[in-house]
Order: sequence, then C-alpha cells, then structure tokens
Amino acid sequence: MPEFSIFKKISTSHLYSLFGLATILSMGCSQTQNTINTNTSDVYVSESQIEFNMKEIENDMSIVNEVEQTSQHLLETALEFARGGSTNQSKNLLAQVNSAELNDIAFINYSLLRSKISSSSNELKLALIELESERIQSLEQKLNEEALNDIFKERSVILMTLGRFEDSIQNDNKLIDLVTSEKLKSELSEKLLVKIVSQPYIRIEQCIRNLNPIIEGWCRLGIEFRNKQLTSENPESIFLNWASQNSTHPASKFQPLFVSHEKSTRANNGHIALLLPFDEEYETASKIFMDGFLDGFFKSLNLDKDHHRKIKIFNSSEKGIISAYKEALDFDAQLIVGGLRQSEAEILSALKMYEVPTMIINDPDKKNSENVRNLIFFSNSLENEIHHIIEKVWQDGQRSIVIIAPNQSWGLKSSDIFEATWIQKGGQILDKVVFDQDVRDFTDLLKRPLHIDLSEKRGLFMRRFVNSQLEVSSRRRDDIDAVILFAYPDKARQIKPALNYLFASDVPVYSSSRIYNGSRKYDLNKDLDDIQFTGMPWTSEGSLRDSIEVDLSLHPEYIQLYARGFDSFSISHKFLSPSKQTKLPVFSATGLLEIHDNVIKKVPRWYQFRNGINVDLQFSPQN
Repeated sequence: MPEFSIFKKISTSHLYSLFGLATILSMGCSQTQNTINTNTSDVYVSESQIEFNMKEIENDMSIVNEVEQTSQHLLETALEFARGGSTNQSKNLLAQVNSAELNDIAFINYSLLRSKISSSSNELKLALIELESERIQSLEQKLNEEALNDIFKERSVILMTLGRFEDSIQNDNKLIDLVTSEKLKSELSEKLLVKIVSQPYIRIEQCIRNLNPIIEGWCRLGIEFRNKQLTSENPESIFLNWASQNSTHPASKFQPLFVSHEKSTRANNGHIALLLPFDEEYETASKIFMDGFLDGFFKSLNLDKDHHRKIKIFNSSEKGIISAYKEALDFDAQLIVGGLRQSEAEILSALKMYEVPTMIINDPDKKNSENVRNLIFFSNSLENEIHHIIEKVWQDGQRSIVIIAPNQSWGLKSSDIFEATWIQKGGQILDKVVFDQDVRDFTDLLKRPLHIDLSEKRGLFMRRFVNSQLEVSSRRRDDIDAVILFAYPDKARQIKPALNYLFASDVPVYSSSRIYNGSRKYDLNKDLDDIQFTGMPWTSEGSLRDSIEVDLSLHPEYIQLYARGFDSFSISHKFLSPSKQTKLPVFSATGLLEIHDNVIKKVPRWYQFRNGINVDLQFSPQN
C-alpha cells in the first residue's frame, strides 16, 4: 500500500459545510459531497463544495447538540494532524470519536480516514472493515458519484492487495451499477477491464470458473482481449462479439471508451520494416532481437487468419540508418522499427518529420523527440528498472542498504544509479560489494559488509585476554534493512546461500530481472528462495510461456533482448491506426506495457522465489 501522505487543510467554512451537507443529504439532494479523496496516495478532504447561504448554515448548526459538535471537532483535529504527517496523533484522536454521534457526511470522512491510516500501517483487513460497515453500505444508495467513487476505489485497491481479485471485480461492478452517468459508467468499465487484462493469465482463467455470472462475464471479456493482443483485430469487433454472446451482462451496455477510439483501418494489415545493424559488433544482438520479433509475428498469423501483413528486414549497417529508412518507405511500410544501436537511435530521433509511425527501440531523446507525431520509443533501459526497484524497496520501508554487484559494466552502472538515487532520496548505503566473475566462495567476501569479520576479531580478542576456554559465536550487524543484489542466476545462487550462512537469512533481498532466465530447474533455484525481483511475465505466465520459444542456454542479456523483440511486435499493431494511443495495456513478455505520450513504458511486476518457483507477488500476496 502507498505510504500515508499529506492531507489538504479543511478550513472552518469547510467544517460548517460538513453540517450543512448533512441537512442536504437528509433531504435526498446529494449533488456534492465532502469526502476524503483517494484518487492518489494522498488522503485529503475534497475542495469541491456547494455555495451555501450562511444564514441557512447557521440555522442548521443551531439545532446540532453539543455532543455532536465535540465529535465533529475531534474529527476536524484528526484531519489536521494527518495533514501535517502526524499519523499517530490522528489515530489517537479518531479513537476518541464516537462515530454514532457523527452525521452521515462526517461519518464517511471518518471511515475513509481510519481506512487510510490502517492501510498505511499495512493493517489491510482493518482498513477494509471500515469501508464495509453496515452504516457505509446503508448510505451507498444516497451518495453522489464523487463520494461513491472515493469509497469504492479505496475498497477495490484493498481487496486487490489482499489477493481477493474476484471480490474486487464485484466491488467495481457494484459501483458501475450505482452511478447514473453513462459517461462515468463507460469510464469505470474501461478501468475494470484494464485491471482484468493486467492480471496473470492463470488468475483470469480461475476467475472464468466463478459461479457469479457477472464476475465470470467480466473475466471472459478480459481474456478475449488478452488472447487477441497479438492480432490486428480492432477492439471494437472483439467487444461486439463478446457483447452479442453476453447480451444480458451489464457490461454489454457500456462500451469502454478506448474501444470506440481504435477503429479498424486498412493500415491494420500494413507492412512492417525492421531496420537492424548486422555488422560484426551487433550481428548476434540483431539476430536475437529479430528472432523474437518474427516469433511474435508468426504467432499472430496463427491467431489472425485474415491479415496479409509482411515484414522486411533492412541492414542498417550497409548504407546507414537514413538510407535504410528511405528504403523502408519505398517498401510502403506502415510501421518502421529500428534504432537498436544507440548511434542509430540518435540519428532517427533527430529527423524533423516521420511519414509513418516509427518505433525507436532505445531510450528517448528528450531534446528532439518530445510529443513528435508518428514517433514512438520503446526502451528497456537499465535506469528505468533501477528506479522501479528503488520505488519498491522504499515503499517497503527499507532505508539502510547494502549493495552487491558484479564487476561488469551493467553491474557497476546499476549499483551507481541505485546508490546516487537512493542517497538523494534520503536513504543510506551502509556498504557496497563489487565481486569479480572468478569468485567461487562468497562467504569471506560478504563478511566485511555484514561485520562478521569484526565479530570474529572481537571473539579472538576475548579468548586471548579474557578466557581461552570462552565460547564466542559470530554475529552480523543489526542495522541492515535490505540487500540489493545485482547478479546473473549463476552468481546469485552462490550469494544468497552465503548470506544465509552469515546470519542474514532474515534480511530482505531485492534484485533485477537479470537474476532469472526462465529456467524450470526448481531444485537449483531453491538457492534463490526469498529473493524479490522485477521479473518478466513470460517466465511464469502460462499463455506467454507457451508462445515464447527462446533458447534458455543464451546469456540472460540475450534472453531479455529476445523478449524485447517479441514485445516490439506484440505492441506494433497499436500504431497501425490513426489513433495510436490506447488505455488498454499489453501484458507482454517483458512486463505490462502502457503507452504514455510517445513512449512505451513498462509497469514493473514483482516476483519472489519460493521453494525454487518464481511466484507472482500480485497473485499471491503475503498478507
């Protein structure tokens, strides 16, 4: 759950509105509510208020007894403490509030505040109880859409975090039923569909077997989109086919907004040009990326019998990237993919105009390429992944870190990025260990950062000068919150057991996607148990796993490159239409992909090794 954050200040006039709105609510007129907004990680009282006649408010307040005013003021003060970041003080004040004495609007604020405080302490079950009370449920029919959205969104997030996926769907569907705006129904339907499509395939399959026909219908719609993500079939036809077979389902009446934005065009069958450098330096990398791209293409041929798309490969090393780009246009390509080499990516991103959608498979050039028409970047940059790791570790409450990294370019770069960003964020680096590839025993190497060596020296000293028969056991330092491990699988399988041996088995270990190459040798992977890492879904995802035909004997970097090639094709059809933007993510080999402006971004997915198996933490939460 997100950390407890800052509250917007409630002025005295806003407090008056709490009382005045109670009168409005009792009259059945609920066009606006004063509720805690949970649209972000911040908790606050929304500022949207009806302009009240002050005399009417004063009249309303005159009939409120003093006991109620006391509870109202306690709530107001609790909100003020929360705004200042004093969570404990806010919690203590809320404990003094008699909720039965609060009017309905104040009670909503009270419940949302208590829920947020519980969530921030990872007391998710308590947080859920606050939002499922009888009084809250009795108010659902009376609340306006703003208040409903606040309550149901918070409830949905908690249910998902608890691993109650199907209950979360039911909660979202209930919200769709309660709101009256057709536009909002469509927006909420879209959000729910995005959530379903973003889940592990096995979770959606299990959901389809749900006895509740509404939940089952939603999941069938979600899996239809997942199954056809490699095809050029437009979203509208997918939705309409499902709706015709599920005409009684409430979702059939509210077409998600993204569906109508992505119409089928002739370009859906357009040709694709792949520009890759096949010189000696990049030949292997280009071939592996090409294999992944073509693998995705041939899988789509099996799924979509109607399209006649062609792919042509151009060697950008022969005459240069610009010449290859012009040849691709002569080929009548509707999409051009290139820029695997950094220098070629820079040249492509500096073009002033792009006649057709052009996907650069490298980092964006922030100087020349922001919001340029027909230009798309698909990067799998190391820096982005490190920032995902930092975000995860920080949210878990870890602050004092030990870094372990290989003496290789990617390892040194990874550790440097993490260290600099972590310190800037306010964290502490206790130690950093850089190891060579020829290391076979990590026990001695890891004694220093764990202060085992100091413990041993103290033991020797005591035996020598105090009592030669004295038994002294070694122990590690106790100020380590977590270990950040950058390593390939072979070294990681040596490092984690060494940490366990050195009394650090209870210290959380976080790693990057490079720690796992998709091997199903579970006995071997038991040495990686408890490590959390940003994984690639194809390594555990049933449908993707069956589609990916990568050679696991390849170096982990090449396996990642193959997966990027596969994903580059998977998402290519998104740009073969006038509207290249979509809110529906692609659950791909490298991760959950979303398009923001002209950049394809990967949403991190976290896994943990348990008994040698990589377990999706979103699918199998620990709480």
